Amino acid sequence: MNYNIDKFKDLKIIYVEDELDLQKVVVSFLFDIVNRIDYFSNGLEALEAFSENDYDLIITDINMPKLNGLELIKRIRINNKDIPIIITTAYDDPTYIEEVKKLGASSYVLKPLDFSELIDTINSHIK
Repeated sequence: MNYNIDKFKDLKIIYVEDELDLQKVVVSFLFDIVNRIDYFSNGLEALEAFSENDYDLIITDINMPKLNGLELIKRIRINNKDIPIIITTAYDDPTYIEEVKKLGASSYVLKPLDFSELIDTINSHIK
């Protein structure tokens, strides 16, 4: 996919992942190309940050402590129907993916993460 990486410079992203090694790698990757990336290990912390700050995009795992990704999506969608939410998941069952999208996820990226696919997916949600 063709895109202008400069438009990423204005993005403010929440990234939620409880696997700390993966979290560190993804944050390091995105840190140099986006304006701001706030990262959390559980959905509850992410929800609190989302309610207090302005973000352009959310990237979240599904299985996490305190508040899982599905519940995070449900709660965010109560007040915000528009923010793009990208799910990262190891589950590639089409029925499962369709159910996640019905809850309000904008799209998904399968684990293990392919950074090119992640960038393409982010790009598809920014103007």
